[in-house]
Amino acid sequence: MKPTTCKKCPADIVFAKSRNDKWMPMDAEPAVEGPFWLDLAEDPPIARKAYPDTPPGDRYTCHFDTCAVQRDPKPAATPADDGVDNDIPF
Repeated sequence: MKPTTCKKCPADIVFAKSRNDKWMPMDAEPAVEGPFWLDLAEDPPIARKAYPDTPPGDRYTCHFDTCAVQRDPKPAATPADDGVDNDIPF
């Protein structure tokens, strides 16, 4: 696995395929409580859910869950000033 850098933050990430055959960014550094393990016997690696009976080994976290920029809330939409009084009481 070749690490790359997240486009939104400076974190190192690696890509693995999900069980739905979609690319999934994973934090490059293993996490003790990570919910996934990477099946490196497959090419490309497949991110598989880690269960209590999963053999010991490195666990990984999806970068969507840890990206600081990704987690920032989007600014609230502001209503357009179209000259119409939208504050009509009912």
